[in-house]
Amino acid sequence: MTLLKVSDLVVEFQDAATGRINRACNQVSLDIEAGEIVGLVGESGCGKSTLGRAIVGLEHPKSGSIVFDGVDILSLPAAARRQARRRVQYIFQDSLAALEPRQTIGSALHEALIIRGERNPRARAARIGEILAATNLNSGILTRRPRELSGGQRQRVCIARALLAEPKLLICDEPVSSLDTSLRAQVMNVFLNLRDELGVAIVLIAHDLALVRQASARVNVMYLGRIVESGPSGALYAQPLHPYSRALTAAILGIDPEVERHREQTVLKGDLPSPFAPPSGCSFRTRCPDASDRCAAAEPAALVREGRSVRCKLYDETAAVN
Repeated sequence: MTLLKVSDLVVEFQDAATGRINRACNQVSLDIEAGEIVGLVGESGCGKSTLGRAIVGLEHPKSGSIVFDGVDILSLPAAARRQARRRVQYIFQDSLAALEPRQTIGSALHEALIIRGERNPRARAARIGEILAATNLNSGILTRRPRELSGGQRQRVCIARALLAEPKLLICDEPVSSLDTSLRAQVMNVFLNLRDELGVAIVLIAHDLALVRQASARVNVMYLGRIVESGPSGALYAQPLHPYSRALTAAILGIDPEVERHREQTVLKGDLPSPFAPPSGCSFRTRCPDASDRCAAAEPAALVREGRSVRCKLYDETAAVN
């Protein structure tokens, strides 16, 4: 069952000084099934976070549609839109900034339930106990403040607070990027348990491609405002189709140093173009090792076949996408 369907979403920002437009999301389409983890990867500035923030209502799209649980959220009146979006929660990268520094964790969690209309203190305490267990936290943290917790504990508190809204979908924006390896594993195990035990769907926005491969059923690769490739995680990592996807997956280090020493490296030339002045045609062509003159003529259409999608002139309607 499709829980979220984003179609042709456009989100733009205007530079106040120059008036130039940055199309951070350029006709982006994305599907999320109920109870699955979907990865969203790409360089900083490619539009990943903007897409996530638009889904949860923190950015206002210029056009397109966001259909969540069968309802087009963008077509609803403001009050109904806020109500519908309570079932979509956002986990921010900086857990310390996401929590009120002077408020105890217990107060923050109780407040989340009060906002939802739960006035009974005993009922709130019981619900908080359930959520703490689901996120591998003990009740001793309830009297502590954010700075008294580890990074992993704070991130799990943010997850717990989001779960109190009983969401069907979590948007997780680089949720483990600031944590060390052991804490990353703790937080990722929480996400996997939420999927398996509560059926919560998760959009995992991350730079760590190895982590996304491990956790996600499907992966979307984003570059300069567009999703350039998407498909099942195993197939995409085993045989990336888009040149940008190949460069990203080639950057994943293996565990055998001897193999890594002799592995062919894919190095992208140049820097990410300015989003205020993207190249004509294919936005990746200025860095692509396979670019040709025809890449500058027009933006390639998405070729969709057998559960995979790719935007590249290397593929046409007769190309095989397996």
